[in-house]
Amino acid sequence: MNLSQLTFTLLLLVSGWLGLGETRAQAHIHLPSLMETMETSPFMSGINLTCRARIEWINEPTFLEHFSAAKPGALRLPGGTFSNSYNWKTELQNTEIFNLKHAFAFADSMDMKINYVLNFGTTTAHEAAEFVRLCNSDSPAYEAQRAVYFNRSEPVGIQIWELGNELAARWEWHVSWVAGGQHTSIFYDAGDSLYMPRTVTDSLHYYGGSLWRSGWVPEAGDGMNKLNSMLGTFYRVRENDGPVFDIQVEFPPIHQDSVQVWAVSDSIPADLIETATQQQLYSAITQTPYLLDASDYTILGDSAVRIDTGFSLDTNNVVLVEYKTHHPGAFEIRDSMLVADPGIEVGYCIDFRQNLLNNPLDPDFADRLEQSPPRFLIQHPYSSDTDFPVSNGYFHEVMHKVDEKLESQFVPMQDELDSTMAAIGSDQRIGIALTEWNIRLCGDGGCYPAYNGILGGLFTANFFSQCTQAHADELIDLRVSNHFACLATGSNLIHMYHHVDGPSADTTLITPQAEALRMVNRVMRNNLLPSSAYAVTDNPEVDLFFMGEDALGNPILDSTLSAALKIFVSETREDESGAVPGSQGSLGRIDILVLNNDDNAPHEVTLHLPCDRTVEWAALETMTGDTAAADYWLALDTLSASGDSLVFSVPAFAMTTLRLPYSVDVLACPCAGDINEDGLQGIGDLLLLLSYFGCTGPNCVGDLDRNHVVGVGDMLMFLSLFGGACSG
Repeated sequence: MNLSQLTFTLLLLVSGWLGLGETRAQAHIHLPSLMETMETSPFMSGINLTCRARIEWINEPTFLEHFSAAKPGALRLPGGTFSNSYNWKTELQNTEIFNLKHAFAFADSMDMKINYVLNFGTTTAHEAAEFVRLCNSDSPAYEAQRAVYFNRSEPVGIQIWELGNELAARWEWHVSWVAGGQHTSIFYDAGDSLYMPRTVTDSLHYYGGSLWRSGWVPEAGDGMNKLNSMLGTFYRVRENDGPVFDIQVEFPPIHQDSVQVWAVSDSIPADLIETATQQQLYSAITQTPYLLDASDYTILGDSAVRIDTGFSLDTNNVVLVEYKTHHPGAFEIRDSMLVADPGIEVGYCIDFRQNLLNNPLDPDFADRLEQSPPRFLIQHPYSSDTDFPVSNGYFHEVMHKVDEKLESQFVPMQDELDSTMAAIGSDQRIGIALTEWNIRLCGDGGCYPAYNGILGGLFTANFFSQCTQAHADELIDLRVSNHFACLATGSNLIHMYHHVDGPSADTTLITPQAEALRMVNRVMRNNLLPSSAYAVTDNPEVDLFFMGEDALGNPILDSTLSAALKIFVSETREDESGAVPGSQGSLGRIDILVLNNDDNAPHEVTLHLPCDRTVEWAALETMTGDTAAADYWLALDTLSASGDSLVFSVPAFAMTTLRLPYSVDVLACPCAGDINEDGLQGIGDLLLLLSYFGCTGPNCVGDLDRNHVVGVGDMLMFLSLFGGACSG
């Protein structure tokens, strides 16, 4: 047993002696009589649904039924890394996949917005602007084009645009136009290399420029191998290619006078690709005899090369096309897109604070940023340091990571962005987009089963709800929050829905993460209260032991206290027809979300109702699960209110939603007419009420009868109270 494990064991024993894992107090929620709410953006409950998914997965009845009930607000398209070179026109020809024609129709059917990731690696500023017009313009010319491409004439109306995906991640050299993550050099034959630090690549990203897609970079992570780590386009000759064939490069446009093509006419030993180092493989391909003369190939447009060597190549042969490409850069692309549609929001995915802002080598960057600021800066906050607590059963500590992200990452980032823009004299606020996140980024194996169980579900609920609440509390300007992924094959990838191939018609497995989104959206997609609008008292506390890892990867074990319950409140009032959906004719509905992150004890909660709301019953839904597996359980119940309060219990490590239809009885409040809060219902209140006469909306001061209008009804109600003294 090492020192860290021994420390934890002692802490665990102490907690048992002191009873720290037991319920200490009953939590109380105190709601105000007049609730001022905010309507949350649909982009705060988004999800990634890749355009590489097969259409039959999407059309599977179980998936459609549950996805519709979950009500995600936004669909992020076309996916992750491959978005950087996604050719949407070409993909329209494949009717078996979830291309844009299918995706736009699906989003409409589900009442979802589109969050689009632009193919930053291949587009020009003109092409980007034209795509914005194609999607958003109401011009007849674009109506006709949409009818051809998407089977629709009306605009798609894409508001949120990301300029590329993870272009500076450590594994993105092989798929991006230019990046610069973990490694800082491009390697060539004979030991030559080109030094490309992040200061250079980040500058190229923003300003644009030319780059040779030549040489190779070390493998650095997910999806990389010796072939795609070559920056040029590697092509293995196919059996049906014939003596003349075309190769489409991945990151056009090609400079017409800057191309070199290597065609290996000898057979490469089958095991060379498997056994050779990257340098050995690259050197084997780029030998002088294999370099084609310019007469042996033709450049087709700006994106393809036609090979016509005069000699046959067979399936043991390979071709490597290396070429120079030019890119306009993020600033120019953003400016062109906003000319096409000034109402859209464009986000950058390279953090300029790290290598460009205040860089003495680029003193004009701040001026250029002020001229072309993003509406948001993109973060992909995957969790780390989760395997150790999960494998040792420290589940509350994993939930606390959302608190840590908000406190130590997102809120400070927002503060720094605000300070940055103020310092350069800009009134444009840059918000934050959390476009990919999850409890852990798992591949095809090696993940603990608990990640797909209640642990993943509760983490999803914490992330969505806490980040949205932070926006409501004006701690961050949250523009986007997208769960990592929606639908995939298998069962051990961290997706909300798992497609399982088989003879059964029911081939979609619904995970606790999907149920968590559905339950969270029952509260967070409505009119959310800022946390200052209501009070939570006697919230039980839980001991945290695992605090992360040190620089060497060793666990840091300590003891500190954390609130067990996360509580969120929303209120839905009557619509124009005088009804609240799902409330059986009531005048309104209060929704409560309670997350019990305590993995040891259940907790009882008393909800204290406001004096002007009459509640007779409440619908309760709870999700619990096996913390060591993917099993989970849902339970429904109906509770009766007792006077002005309602008591319910939240199981250990579970989430609960409470739906309370209400009617309004303002006269039940002793101070209903005391608008100026001086303890009397008198002339001062009448004058103030008259000043608000005619106000419409959900938060009008003086709207005593809660009908969204300050009018005659409120005057009559106030006059019935006139002259009374408040009793408390």
